[in-house]
Amino acid sequence: MASNLIFTCDKCGFSVESWDDGHPYIEFPKGKRNYYYHPGEMDVISEMAEKILGHEANYRERDEVLRKYGGAASDFICRKCEHVSILDSAKDRLICSVCGSEDVQQTWTLAKSKCIRRDDTFSEGYATQFHEHQTSNTSPFFVLARRRHEFTLGTASA
Repeated sequence: MASNLIFTCDKCGFSVESWDDGHPYIEFPKGKRNYYYHPGEMDVISEMAEKILGHEANYRERDEVLRKYGGAASDFICRKCEHVSILDSAKDRLICSVCGSEDVQQTWTLAKSKCIRRDDTFSEGYATQFHEHQTSNTSPFFVLARRRHEFTLGTASA
C-alpha cells in the first residue's frame, strides 16, 4: 500500500508532498524512462514488454523485462531552488535538474529535517491518500517497491 504524506514547516507553512512508492519505470529505449503507476501499471508494462520483445509477452517475459529494464525513481527536493527532481538513486547523479546543486534531499525523508526556507523544522508529515498495488508478492515490481520502502524506512540491511 502506498501512502502520500505532506511535510509542512512548523513555522512558515512551506509544504512538500511525497509518495513513498515513487516513480517505477521501464527504461526503453536507453535513456527514455517510461513511468507507470497504479492503476494501469500492468497495461504499461505489457505494452513496453511487447515493444522490447517484438511480440505479446507472457508473465515470465514481462518479469524479465522488469528485471532487465526496470527502475525506481524518487522525488528529491533541491534545498537551494526548491525544485523537485525525479531521480533514481541507484543510477542517477543526485543533483537538481534545474540549478545543478548537489544539495538535494529525498522528499520522503523530510520529517523533522530543517526547513528549506527558514531555520525551523518540517512536521512528521500527515497522510492524505493510500492505494494498494494489485500485483503478486514475488513480481519484480513488488520486490523492488518493498526494498525501496524498507530502505526509505531504514530497515534494509543491504
